[in-house]
Amino acid sequence: MGYEYYKERPFVFTEEGMKKTIDILERSRKLFKIAGACMYYELTAEIMGDTWETLACVDYLVETNKLRRVDPKSITQYQVFTLPLGELMNV
Repeated sequence: MGYEYYKERPFVFTEEGMKKTIDILERSRKLFKIAGACMYYELTAEIMGDTWETLACVDYLVETNKLRRVDPKSITQYQVFTLPLGELMNV
């Protein structure tokens, strides 16, 4: 059985899930200041815990337009993320 966002999404709304989501968002801001974009494995390198829960947090950030996935069809660990266009100026 593979990853299914709709099954993992409820985790995002737990205390642990919100903390992980905020950690990912803060890390993304640091990485974007350096390069303007990053890969999934860079975004989650310092994040501990269940892989599918981490992926759900990243997917939630994409869903809520906090992150933009550049190529959603690539292999997960090589997916490139950036901020939505309007947000890039505020990094």
